[in-house]
Amino acid sequence: MAKFNVLDIQLKGKNLVEASAGTGKTYSIAILVLRLLLEEKKEISRILMVTFTNKAVGELADRVRKFVKIALKYLEDPKIKVELEIKLIIDRELTITGRAELEQLLKSALYNMDEAPIQTIDSFAGECLTSYAFETGRPFGQELITDYSEVVETCVQKFWRENIANKNEEEYVQLKRHISLQTLQALVYEAINAKEYIYGENILKKLHSQENKFRHLWAGKLKKYLKEIDDLDLKGFREAKKEKLKDKFKDFNQFITCIRQKDNKTNNEAVAILFPEEEKLYEDLDLTGNHPVHALYNECIKKSVRKIYDFFKENNLITYKQILDKLHDVLEENDHLQEILSKRYDAVFIDEFQDTNRTQYEIYDQAFGKNNLIFYIGDPKQSIYGFRGADLHSYTVAAAKVDHFHTMDVSFRSTEKMTKALNIFFKPSDDFDTFHTAQSLESKEEKLNINYIPVSSGKKDKNAVGVTDATGNAIPLRIFTEENKDDILYHSVSLVKNLLGPDYLLNNKRIKPSDIGILVRNGYEGEDLKHELTVAEVKAITMNDNKIFSAKEAKSVSYLLEAVENPNRGNINRALLTELTKYSRRELLELDEDSLSEMFRKYRKLWFESGVYALLRKFMDEFGVVHFLMKEKSEEGLRSLSNLTQIAEVLQQEELHNQVGPTALLKYLNYQISSSNAVGDEYEQRIESDEDAVQIYNIHKAKGLQFPIVIAPYLDLDDTKEWNFNTFRDPVENVYKFYAKGLAPTIAKDFFVRQNTQENRRLLYVTLTRAEYNCFLFRESGADSALKPFVEALENNEQATGLIEVNEFNLAENVQLYKQDQDTEKWGEALDPGTNNLKDKNWRKMSFSGLSSKGPYTLKENSAEEMEEYDKFIFKEIPGGKKMGNLLHELFENIDFDDASEHKNMLEDIVDRYYPEKKEELAKLEEFIPAVLKAKIKFDEDSEEVNLHRLGKSDKICELEFDFLSRSFKLSQLRDVPELNGFKIYTKKWPFSPEGMLTGFVDLLFRQNEKFYILDWKSNYLGDSLEHYEKEDLVAAMNENNYHLQYLIYTVAVKRFLESRLGSDFDYSRDFGGVIYMFLRGNREGEDTGVFTTKPSFEQVQYFEELFYKDNMEDELRTFEEIKNDFTSQI
Repeated sequence: MAKFNVLDIQLKGKNLVEASAGTGKTYSIAILVLRLLLEEKKEISRILMVTFTNKAVGELADRVRKFVKIALKYLEDPKIKVELEIKLIIDRELTITGRAELEQLLKSALYNMDEAPIQTIDSFAGECLTSYAFETGRPFGQELITDYSEVVETCVQKFWRENIANKNEEEYVQLKRHISLQTLQALVYEAINAKEYIYGENILKKLHSQENKFRHLWAGKLKKYLKEIDDLDLKGFREAKKEKLKDKFKDFNQFITCIRQKDNKTNNEAVAILFPEEEKLYEDLDLTGNHPVHALYNECIKKSVRKIYDFFKENNLITYKQILDKLHDVLEENDHLQEILSKRYDAVFIDEFQDTNRTQYEIYDQAFGKNNLIFYIGDPKQSIYGFRGADLHSYTVAAAKVDHFHTMDVSFRSTEKMTKALNIFFKPSDDFDTFHTAQSLESKEEKLNINYIPVSSGKKDKNAVGVTDATGNAIPLRIFTEENKDDILYHSVSLVKNLLGPDYLLNNKRIKPSDIGILVRNGYEGEDLKHELTVAEVKAITMNDNKIFSAKEAKSVSYLLEAVENPNRGNINRALLTELTKYSRRELLELDEDSLSEMFRKYRKLWFESGVYALLRKFMDEFGVVHFLMKEKSEEGLRSLSNLTQIAEVLQQEELHNQVGPTALLKYLNYQISSSNAVGDEYEQRIESDEDAVQIYNIHKAKGLQFPIVIAPYLDLDDTKEWNFNTFRDPVENVYKFYAKGLAPTIAKDFFVRQNTQENRRLLYVTLTRAEYNCFLFRESGADSALKPFVEALENNEQATGLIEVNEFNLAENVQLYKQDQDTEKWGEALDPGTNNLKDKNWRKMSFSGLSSKGPYTLKENSAEEMEEYDKFIFKEIPGGKKMGNLLHELFENIDFDDASEHKNMLEDIVDRYYPEKKEELAKLEEFIPAVLKAKIKFDEDSEEVNLHRLGKSDKICELEFDFLSRSFKLSQLRDVPELNGFKIYTKKWPFSPEGMLTGFVDLLFRQNEKFYILDWKSNYLGDSLEHYEKEDLVAAMNENNYHLQYLIYTVAVKRFLESRLGSDFDYSRDFGGVIYMFLRGNREGEDTGVFTTKPSFEQVQYFEELFYKDNMEDELRTFEEIKNDFTSQI
């Protein structure tokens, strides 16, 4: 391994150049091309340059063209200042070749630059198949298809109809937790992308054979096992428990569960005593492969993939993957094509080599590996595209086969202090395994040769001081430790405000927003940060890989087009209740229905006559959408407006290109929203503004970029996190495989976790090496993540002194942003002060969810083996998530509690709307209703029992909406409520004191036993047995979800409401019964499981009232709908 010198490296043979971050990879390629043009007299059209993205192609082409121009200018005028390498190359060649000849070579290269083969691997392979159609056997007129998501969806739907819809109930129950249309589509995508399902048909045959062998062994020893259980003398292990354990041993699958000590505590203890050798005996048995879903997955892959490729063939279509596979196979068999390509190019540069996959590398090796000058240039430390199929092991193979291996270790990006800090961070000790690639005997995986290479700085201002605070402190790398993600979010915003404040400088100058790059792992984190920065009056823009149809505005446009296509009042109301207009329901009711209908009919006519773009512009003009977004939503409005414009343009393009009408266009839009698989630059979200702003980037999107200051709030990357399907490389077979979450043998999961850990560490490397001067990281204390071993290795590391600092966040938390004087350099267009003087900058609309933060998460049990049929339905079969929660809320909002005659019909209607594909399965919810309504509800032994099933319509109000004005308060004051007695309250940590309108909905307010009660329905999953819905676990759930803050706010609102209606006749202590939280999965008829009750003390309610209400505030509480007459009269 030799250090790379761009001027002296020999231009021959096979070369691998490992270019660490910021070492000038693109620069060096352009210099090498210049040397080839002048020293080797090669034509530009015979120098192949392959890189990863179209953007990289453009950058490389620009750099080569620029250097040729500069060289030509220097040749004409040696006095001009040029890059040192260009000067030295020209001066050296002038001693060998005449000036006129060099000038001719450069002019020829410049003239023929458009012929320079600078391509992506996909375009290179496609051009090969087209140019050499006879040799490759490519059919004439074959068309490239980049987005085939609709083809996949159609084939999977057909498979569903033919193979799943007709299954009986018993078969479906076994499969339903692992199948849905979306799951099967994801499965097929994995298979199409050359990944092998771990439980393929041949593997299943071997597993079944192995299982039969072990079943025979178990059957032969069963009597012995049962006798030993009978004879065991163990405290608490009574006859009844022995009989239950014996029953389990009689079932082979349950026997394996018991032997592996994964049953209840008593059984595990008994098994550990009786059968210590059996667990080892059966440890190689893989029962996961028994699951019937594996056969279904194999069938789906086989049938769907065949139909997809049949469709491509019938329609003369080809994908990028098929192009690569075709070229690979032809090159493997056709020496003639190898010779043609080898002679076609004199030199080959493969940029971003670490991101290639096995097929791509073998194409390069077969075509150019024998006779051509070839440079593989990349950095294995920056291989972060495993999800796209990048195969880092191809890099390892190439490293073993090349003639010369060079390293680039001078960073032209980071300062001397920053590079020293990075060197210590990534290599705190000689034996530190930076990229988790040390030999692992347990997994038997071969070692990846990835080592951290210490770098030095070649930056022109390498001794620049970077960021300094008021005391002159200039630590280049700071790591802040926080308690939770909410604190990280809050302090990230505080950090940005500090940096932009008057006390911080960058190289002795004020820090501008555009000096700061915030790197995040996903779009959700980026949006949260952007929102909070906007609230804090900091300009920020997001730069990520999000598709435009994943934006919330796409759904709003869908609602609008649906209303125009079918202009009934329901559709129109839904279209106008989006964030585009922000009509309230009260305001909608005040609009004239006939006028609205007429307006939308005109929109429909406009759509047919002038197209969708004209329609959307007309709607935005007439409803003042642009004015509203820009005036009311500030930076968020700019993002929304950018999204709307882009969506309108993409829809217009689809409309014109494919000549589709309104119905087909609406179908296209809804399909794109649901699939988010659109391919093409036009589908990527645009930047909403190019103003001076903090830039928020996805880490993958930031690769290749640099920022003066980097902030990385969320680098606690979870190495063990699984997705629905998880990919790993099988090192034994050298193929990529994938498995379904929860259905994998231990060794497969070990491979996945190990390889995921390696990629997460490479993500850390990419993130930190984006920084020029300073980097700020946040980590969650106690989080077992990719970042943890690095931070632990820094403890008591003397080398880190003055370079790296790890501590709790200790900067000011309420900083006024620095305001630049008008006479100084302008950062952007100043707004008219008269239009930007907001009296109440912290006034906002607030709700419980907006103020609340989650408590510590409690792991939910999901391991119970034996349970009643009803419990199995409740805990295992009812879907989780918001959709089911909404269904249950709507159910109990609409049924009559005291009249069960219509429960079944009402249930069927609601289920049909939410889960039409699960109508039969969810019919069991009919048993669920009385279990909830007849649950035992008591506040204490002396109080009267509350009976929901006796509650009439006139005694209850569902979905009581409230909104009342609140004065300014600190969120920390919400946590200081008296008499919590072990109950916990968590809030966000805003750097300001909010005031404004506090809003919310009370699920149910009712009167019984001469008292008023608040009730909230909760569909939370707390565990898979009733013991998890007992009082102690309910208190934990209330704490975890911060429901104590919720009911305190609701109680204050309801008290205010009742006092406004009843006046002095209402006495809180006497007339308010309390708060009931029904955790529906735990409710059982006649039992109090799943029922949490409490009554906030008068002191607690008074504390909140004094916190929220202004002294002179009149009655500002309102309900959205008029109080029902019969209820009001009785009040």
